[in-house]
Amino acid sequence: MPRRAKPKTQRKNWRWYASMGLNGLVALAMVMGTVFLFTGAPTAQPASITAPTVDPNAVLTPLPGPTSVPTAVPATPTPKPGGRS
Repeated sequence: MPRRAKPKTQRKNWRWYASMGLNGLVALAMVMGTVFLFTGAPTAQPASITAPTVDPNAVLTPLPGPTSVPTAVPATPTPKPGGRS
């Protein structure tokens, strides 16, 4: 019976390392997305909101409302083209 040859070992090149790195980033993003989904994303402190103050001695003037422009109405009806009314 012939002797079996030893299988060649494959060297890992840059493509293998790049794919492993990207796979790790995808797995990390999945884990972080799941954690943020259930706990909420970290947020900054909300800004404090204060109500505006109005000077009680100030005189308030109303804003002008819309003005309507009258349109001219013809005194006699205009005949329709074609001679019929």
